[in-house]
Amino acid sequence: MSLSSRDPVTVARSVKALIQSGDWERQVGRDAQTKVMLSLKSRLPLSVLSTVVEHLPVSALVALTKQPPSPGCHWCAAVIQRGLGESELPRNEALLALLGRGCDRCQQRWAVADRAAELRAEDRQREALTASLCRGRPWLAAALAGPAHGPGSLHQQLDRDAWRMGAQRAAAKWGIEPGIFLGDRAAMRRVARHPVWGPALTKVYGDV
Repeated sequence: MSLSSRDPVTVARSVKALIQSGDWERQVGRDAQTKVMLSLKSRLPLSVLSTVVEHLPVSALVALTKQPPSPGCHWCAAVIQRGLGESELPRNEALLALLGRGCDRCQQRWAVADRAAELRAEDRQREALTASLCRGRPWLAAALAGPAHGPGSLHQQLDRDAWRMGAQRAAAKWGIEPGIFLGDRAAMRRVARHPVWGPALTKVYGDV
């Protein structure tokens, strides 16, 4: 492994080999973290050491000095090193090169975390789209925020406007496809897939 490259992945592999060689154990220090940093400082050029500091958290480096929990892996050891309340290490290529691909428990934990992140992103996208739809349409903002049924609800207002104004004009007012008022099943399916109208109308009508 090159000890002069500044590529984070190459540096991670070099650092992993260095730590696993046991050189850190021969250093004089009060704990594994101090010994590891002294070992790296004595063996790596300053430019490479700066790459280590920038891309490889100390908790990940120390995790390599520990026997992974059984069952478990070095990612599990890194979680233990970081302690409660600290966010998990990012799964970038440098840290994957350092700690490996993760055990089954880590893969399951990451899958849950990724899905939660997707849901948060969808919520942010839905909130931004709702704000855009409601801009200049105070009645839409009030209807979406109100209960699904009862006076002034989205259900009541849509039906009232479709009856009073006709499908085309009501659809233009609300920014929605006219087919939703005309029984067009294809249009209703498209509306049902909309990130704002889909949940709102499903809640209102139950069968969109």
